[in-house]
Amino acid sequence: MKVLTVIIPTNGITDILKKVLFLLNFQTFKDFEVFVVDTSNQNITNQTIDIDLSYGLKIISCQYSTKSHARNLGLRISKSEYVLFLDADMLPHRDLIYHHLSILNKSKAACVGLELRTKTTQEYEKVLQILQKVQQTKHENQQISYINQMFKQRFSNKSRKNLLSRKIEWYKFLTGNLSCKRETFIKAGMFDANFVSYGYEDLELGYRFNKLGIPIIFNPRAITIHLHPLPTDKRIQNKIESVQNLKKFYYKYLNQEILQKLGINFYSRIVYEMLPNKIKQFLMEYSEDYKVNYVFWKSFVNEISKNN
Repeated sequence: MKVLTVIIPTNGITDILKKVLFLLNFQTFKDFEVFVVDTSNQNITNQTIDIDLSYGLKIISCQYSTKSHARNLGLRISKSEYVLFLDADMLPHRDLIYHHLSILNKSKAACVGLELRTKTTQEYEKVLQILQKVQQTKHENQQISYINQMFKQRFSNKSRKNLLSRKIEWYKFLTGNLSCKRETFIKAGMFDANFVSYGYEDLELGYRFNKLGIPIIFNPRAITIHLHPLPTDKRIQNKIESVQNLKKFYYKYLNQEILQKLGINFYSRIVYEMLPNKIKQFLMEYSEDYKVNYVFWKSFVNEISKNN
């Protein structure tokens, strides 16, 4: 039995997922296995991966289409003491598992790692170029050198400077790079499978962790690179889809704190509703983040008003 199981939900075996699995070969901590839980119903086997792996890999077919079902299935099948959830487009640093365990071995907390997002196409292409060098060379020392180089790239949305390990609140419980004891996930009730569209299924579980008094620790040394630059239109689409899950989240507990922490608050009303239309239009033209969050605010307010 392995100390830790890495659980990766996916809808089919993508080229990016193959790169994630390839990089897991270079983990400095070796006593782990990987479950790829596939929701595509394509009966994929290990032969589909077609790369050399130095660890145990199991491809698990999930009959349901959501990440919540996939993650829960991985939890049920795993026998490891610890579980690390990793998204299928998250490239792992060589010390990723080591730094998760450095938190887990000392406390009963959950651990959230640092995500370096390739926010621009240029950042995305630069990482892929270095990764191609890793895959092309057969010399391990050179491969490790390229991997180290890849994680030292500049990323426009995150800086590793001055980031400290610290306790964080439940609304930062992001499952793209998250670990805890397996029994703790089960004790908390695992993921709510009623969340079927995009968003908030992870934060809702973080909320339950908080209610149970389970600390959530951010460890900036547990690093992944998120190979997922999103255009504004896709970000807006995701936000619109997430409205239904946030509505379910709120009505499940009827706690105003949930909305306040997740951006439905008095400050948001000022910024997205009470500003003059000319200023709002200006901000939407010059700020992608403002435009995305404005659409989310309006969509949620309209949705909630249907119930009143």
